[in-house]
Amino acid sequence: MAKDKITNSDIHTPLPLTSEARETLLDSKFAGVVPHYGQLFIPDDAFYGNQNGMKQAKHMLGVLCHWLGVKPGYIGLKLPAGKHTAPDGRKLTIEIGPSVLNDEFVLGAFMAYNVTRYLVEQRAQITTAKADQPNMLATASIVLGLGLVISNGLSPKYSWVNKPGDQNVKLLDDFSESHYLYMLRSFIKKHRVNPISFIPYVAPWTAKQLGIKSQPNASKAVLEIRHKIFVNNLKIIAVAWLVVMIFGISGFVISKRVHPEPTTAIQAQAKITELNDLRQECESTLTYNRQYADLADIQTVRKLNADQVNCQSLKNQQTVAEQSYQKLLHPR
Repeated sequence: MAKDKITNSDIHTPLPLTSEARETLLDSKFAGVVPHYGQLFIPDDAFYGNQNGMKQAKHMLGVLCHWLGVKPGYIGLKLPAGKHTAPDGRKLTIEIGPSVLNDEFVLGAFMAYNVTRYLVEQRAQITTAKADQPNMLATASIVLGLGLVISNGLSPKYSWVNKPGDQNVKLLDDFSESHYLYMLRSFIKKHRVNPISFIPYVAPWTAKQLGIKSQPNASKAVLEIRHKIFVNNLKIIAVAWLVVMIFGISGFVISKRVHPEPTTAIQAQAKITELNDLRQECESTLTYNRQYADLADIQTVRKLNADQVNCQSLKNQQTVAEQSYQKLLHPR
């Protein structure tokens, strides 16, 4: 006979539990009680919505509470310094800082993780050793089906100027992100979740970590993130070209002031040939790497742009060498 509510008896586990023991304990508390238990919550465009700030946070909280069977009003929201924009919850109030509100993917993950904390610590009253609590909460968020929405917010790398991670947004209480994604992959496999059902709603960095390819008809939210990646890549390229121009001009000036010109035409020709070979090798390697690069990875994009700057620098040096050679051939 299925339980009709979560039992209120405290469970204290002073010693760390194995992953199997954690799942067994969580099954005993939530299976047959929490709606959609063993299913994967898919954070679609309706979840991410098109609102801003606390309105968006309240919307996400409502969707998650409905999915998990938490009564409205049990969990409330507030900004720091007592600036309430939603009523305090009767059981829990989640404080949301500006750094969380700045990114919808981080906000969704933050809300999902805190709702998980409420279910484990307040409703199921499971208390573990302090060092083991992040393991328990991470496992609980997976078995409750919230792994995808949390994974989408773990590593938002599309912004090279202002990453939420730079603002001390802590998710999973420092639990290993790579191990969390491993647990999510295991959950998807165990429950035979068809990737087709959630691929359109996977952020680019999450898709990479899960080893899946996003479909062309991705969701609006994911398309907007890809647009941000594209825009920021353009910014990087623009900065790279500016650096190229600065280094090109300064390189020309330095070559004039510091480096003596070759004394013979033979030396000048040898210098031009050497620079030409280096430039061609650089451009060939850059072209090859671009074909197989993951442009959703900001570090990869930065490496490609740095290589492009290097190729342009070699080209500028070759131009200077050729000009010097012409002056040797046609002195004034």
